[in-house]
Amino acid sequence: MKEMQGELATRALPDLVRDLHAAEATGTLEIEMQGQRRKLHFVRGEIYLPAATPLARRLAALLAEEHSDGHELTALVQRMVDLTSSWREGSYRFLESKDDSGGELVGPLPTLEFARLGGASTSPEAAEAPTESRPSAPPGPPATDPLAKLGGERARWITVPKRSGSFDPAEQWVLEQLRQPRTLRDLLEDSPVPRAELLETAAKLAAAGYLRSLDRPRVETGAFEFQSETLQRLRLRIASFLEEKPLDGDLESQRSRVMELLATREDLDHYQLLGIGPFASTDEVQRAYEEMARLVHPLRAEELGLAESAGALTELFDSMTTAYLTLSDNERRRDYDRQHGLGPEAATVTETSPTAARQEEREELARSYFERAMAYEARAEIHFAIEMLTLATATDPTHAEYFLNLGRLQARNPNWLRRAATSYLRGISLSPREIPPRLELARILEKLGELPRARVQYHTILRIDSTHQVALARRQELEERIAAENRGEGGLLGRFFRKG
Repeated sequence: MKEMQGELATRALPDLVRDLHAAEATGTLEIEMQGQRRKLHFVRGEIYLPAATPLARRLAALLAEEHSDGHELTALVQRMVDLTSSWREGSYRFLESKDDSGGELVGPLPTLEFARLGGASTSPEAAEAPTESRPSAPPGPPATDPLAKLGGERARWITVPKRSGSFDPAEQWVLEQLRQPRTLRDLLEDSPVPRAELLETAAKLAAAGYLRSLDRPRVETGAFEFQSETLQRLRLRIASFLEEKPLDGDLESQRSRVMELLATREDLDHYQLLGIGPFASTDEVQRAYEEMARLVHPLRAEELGLAESAGALTELFDSMTTAYLTLSDNERRRDYDRQHGLGPEAATVTETSPTAARQEEREELARSYFERAMAYEARAEIHFAIEMLTLATATDPTHAEYFLNLGRLQARNPNWLRRAATSYLRGISLSPREIPPRLELARILEKLGELPRARVQYHTILRIDSTHQVALARRQELEERIAAENRGEGGLLGRFFRKG
């Protein structure tokens, strides 16, 4: 047959299927849409399914039955129509194959029935009609489509544990299937109910708080823009405040804290920047800002030994001011919490549920996430363990244990060392007297090549325990390495000049 390719906007999928059936084509119809590639396999004009899929296994069972129920086969075809109903925009092409044995495929699926249920005409007149006269594909699903509400087929969801309720069989099936993270696409392929019913069920459970998305989009820290005059006015106010009431405390510890904030600023949300939890009161936001703004004010650059980083300090100060202006305004804070999945907006099951925001429930939910994470780790399912620990830290950000274990698992991946450092920093801020986490953080910082920050951690350990042998040895070695690099002895050029 001649080459077949084009756009789905001008050629509906059921029409393509009918044409391939009429041509008794063998090969693969590839659909490219939104960066994803989908495939339909044809053998002598009939649709065949990959043998490993649940639909293929069910099709094989029905075809093997001598007296199979025609209604069941029609229902299976309808499932296939449902799964392909979103293939409405993008490009298509047919790759012809000479092998008509079917290979690792199961079939045939009743292909003309698929085309009929998909909305294409099966009359001979329609088959001979020119392309231009055929109706275009229907528009994509409206914004109220349950699939759109749930984030699309690739969105991952998980059941919120330890929640009671009365559920019908479809709801029970969804909750059971999502006890570990799965995509909606996987769920649809295994669903015992029609596509529309499953999506409505999942959307209802999500709205009631029984399901939680693992793909909530990240929003940039500066979600709200404030006039530069406003930021400048607060810089002047804090500068005046600093003159009246200088910040107390150990200067080296303050410098260490500021350096950590400078290194991790882009990875922190508003609450983390101010060092408070998502359920902090407005007064707590105010007090935290006054303390942190005095700590990082650019006027302190020289005092902290960070004169060369004055510009970065100004950016950090403005980020904290933006966080303060956002979280101290109820309406802006609600919007920010919804976008980030933080604060009371994320914890409530419904807007009218007064009990969902209780601290005990949040702690219980976070603890259940943590326990599931440990179970996943015991089974060497590290990715799922990290997912659960991330949920635990978001649900209850007051437990050092959650952050420290998250950092420990993230550190297993060399590409996630910076994330691990951020998690360790959060955990250490909640439990600053523990030495083992600081040792692990220092080792991570060494791997990242951030020797001054690693030295700060060893120095802090020695302030807690002046006899700690590992910290003594590592600090001395780092000081020698840093001094050598400052003298130009750390690289090839340094060795070259020493020879001269």
